[in-house]
Amino acid sequence: MTAPGSTRRVRALVFDLDGLLVDSEPIWHRVRCAYAAAHGVRWSDADRRAVLGGDSVLWLSRLRERMGDARELADIEAEVEQLVAEAYPAQLRPMPGAQALLERMAGRLPLALATGSRRRMAQLALRLSGFEQAFDVVCCADDVQRGKPAPDLYQLALRRLGVEPRHAVGVEDSGNGVRALSAAGMGVVAVPAAEGLEAPVRALVHAQLDHLSRIDLELLEQVLERRDFGEV
Repeated sequence: MTAPGSTRRVRALVFDLDGLLVDSEPIWHRVRCAYAAAHGVRWSDADRRAVLGGDSVLWLSRLRERMGDARELADIEAEVEQLVAEAYPAQLRPMPGAQALLERMAGRLPLALATGSRRRMAQLALRLSGFEQAFDVVCCADDVQRGKPAPDLYQLALRRLGVEPRHAVGVEDSGNGVRALSAAGMGVVAVPAAEGLEAPVRALVHAQLDHLSRIDLELLEQVLERRDFGEV
């Protein structure tokens, strides 16, 4: 942790979960594809990209409209989540470098998780990946009214840590997540999915990396400097 009188500016590090720390996005996509097909419609890769990193309402609304289903979103969500939960034990894996990064940062900075997943799914993913004890604060979709790209999850995480946005950096893999971090006023690190980020989103990023292993305290300090001087 930062000692009293330290000149270090970064005082908290906040992570997304799905697609960043755990390789869960392909599982969700396969389940949504199968669920849509069972209801006579198609869930495409374009659908996957459109909802990546967003809250559950984003993909649920899109899926329900596609199916022409009149049921409540919560009913569809419960069915899809159950299928994902059944797939997780055999298929879920940590992302490369995630465990080493969390171990490296433990005790050096307060760590928080801000995930668009429901708490039930987040807790399952954390337990299966071995990250259950890695975070000082865990904020999930259940905790806020608006999910990403709104900043609410990141704002809540910082309030619970007692850290101001000007002293915090977040790490994301998706456009919706980057937008949420930027709206929260935090330093933005992106470790994007293979298809990368669109130009308007890249303009919000202070450091874009190809691997989690490149994140260290020196980089986080540089990220805050770039944010404060308007550099990307």
